[in-house]
Amino acid sequence: MHSFISKIWNYLKSMYLCIVFFIVLDLRLTKDWLSGKIAFFIPTK
Repeated sequence: MHSFISKIWNYLKSMYLCIVFFIVLDLRLTKDWLSGKIAFFIPTK
């Protein structure tokens, strides 16, 4: 029974880390994309 619970715990922990990784990656890409778009619309002399 203990090994079954530890397998479920490891699965949930890895799934949580995967979700956190993709959220951070998405936020970084969005920030870079927005900074590029904002810089594109700023007139330069």
